Amino acid sequence: MRISKLAAALAAAAVTLGIGAANVTPASAVDNIKTFGEQERLNGPNSMPYIGYTVFNLDPSTAPVPHNGTLYEARLVVDGFGTNTNPMVERFGARALSGEFYPAIQGASNTDMLFFDIVGPVPNSVVWNDGMRDILAWIPGDLPLEPASVIEAPPVPGRESYMPAEAAQAPVESDAAIVATPNPIPNESQPLTEAIVAEPGFNR
Repeated sequence: MRISKLAAALAAAAVTLGIGAANVTPASAVDNIKTFGEQERLNGPNSMPYIGYTVFNLDPSTAPVPHNGTLYEARLVVDGFGTNTNPMVERFGARALSGEFYPAIQGASNTDMLFFDIVGPVPNSVVWNDGMRDILAWIPGDLPLEPASVIEAPPVPGRESYMPAEAAQAPVESDAAIVATPNPIPNESQPLTEAIVAEPGFNR
């Protein structure tokens, strides 16, 4: 199928084959590859999906997370399909083209955000590794491999967009406190005089 061929080509380009450094979890042929923003699922013994992961982007981070090299982050959404499933966040890692594997920083990474301490080549993918090989991988791409699996990225925790204070305090048109104040209109039978025209608010 066309998608399978494309996935294979992307796998070769974005997730390396072979073994990196001795302390690096090996990257072998990845079972499932998606672009960032697509959901990938792990199936249970009954071949039914029991947990779904969606990873969004992989960028340098300014979060206050202790690290030695350059801190990177990725947004994570976990779907347990209505069950209390162990998210196994500790199995996530960032993978460089050269094979280096940077495990998710424990204690900082969670079901909302993944953090990676990059002390070598810059990674280009996020993977879920079972201890032996990369089972799931997310790579950059403009076109999703499976459009139906794309979901909208939620806001990053603690960085939600906010309205400036002055804008939040500005009254809206439907506010009951807003009362239209009409300009004073003189009696038709009353001739206009300089004193009437000079009254505050007249014709303004």
